[in-house]
Amino acid sequence: MRERTNTGRAGAWLLLGLVSFLGLAAFFVARALRAPAGAPVVATPGSSASEARTNSEAAPAPTLERPARAESPATQPAPAPSTERTSNGTLVVSVASAGGEAWTGAFELWVEHRPRLGTRSLHPGAYTRHSGAEAHVEGLPAGEYALHARASGRRSVDASVTLEVGHVATARVQLERAGTIRGRLLDGADALDTVAVRLVSKDGRHADAVATDAEGRFVFESVLESDWRIEVGPPHDPLLKDWTIEYRGTELDLGERALEGLTTLLVTVHDEHGNPIPSARVWDGQLSGHFDLRTDENGTARARHLPPRQLRVFAEHADHGQTNRPIRIEAATPAQLELVLPR
Repeated sequence: MRERTNTGRAGAWLLLGLVSFLGLAAFFVARALRAPAGAPVVATPGSSASEARTNSEAAPAPTLERPARAESPATQPAPAPSTERTSNGTLVVSVASAGGEAWTGAFELWVEHRPRLGTRSLHPGAYTRHSGAEAHVEGLPAGEYALHARASGRRSVDASVTLEVGHVATARVQLERAGTIRGRLLDGADALDTVAVRLVSKDGRHADAVATDAEGRFVFESVLESDWRIEVGPPHDPLLKDWTIEYRGTELDLGERALEGLTTLLVTVHDEHGNPIPSARVWDGQLSGHFDLRTDENGTARARHLPPRQLRVFAEHADHGQTNRPIRIEAATPAQLELVLPR
């Protein structure tokens, strides 16, 4: 009976030990499954379960770096826009003689940008020299252009061409027989010198401008047979604007023409103490444009060839400031005006 009792107790202890071992093994397996990859559970002989847990938590988890992902073309940053100017174009003008044959000599070409209403011209008109049957004008902004050509004794009629952005535009002009118009202008009995004279086409779209010489003479060359108008003086307030002529042939001498009633204006500029101011600018504003002068060492400037008008005269100097005064100019009556600068 005692042997059976001892055998039962031994079996119970053995079963208890097996259950304890299985339970401890299950604990460590579960802990290992919950730990991050690469973080081993450290258990040394004689260590408790809490010590093993502490060691496993103390081990730093390895850092997993994500490999750099190559950006697709769609995600690449867009290149910066080009700042290179591409709005300029080229104008190619072919020149022919009156019979239609290609021109082989020297000629001058006028090219002028025609701005839209309210805008300024991007390419003011000017003559450029060329030779042969063709002219290339590069670097022109887009827009509409007026052009004509002239040569010795010949001239083309006015033409127009539209140049698009970055393109090449072509045009053709034909040189016709042209001649000369000359004349002489007088201020009463004296020469009307250094005054602008313009030859304006009938439709007003074309004008040549020259200035009278010391004797009041002017010459227009390469003039086509047509009806013309001659204007004398500044464009906004001409001294003469109704002189119309019919030009036929190769030479026209208009003779002498006197403008009556013109006069002079003597302007004196000084400071508030009465000291004359030399090198002061004296002018009659932008709308009339009859004179733009500098005072001499005595502070005076004389404007000539003035029509009877109500004028406003300005004076300025960088060191003395600016002022202005109105004055009424009477026909054929010399006038004087005194201007005092503020400092």
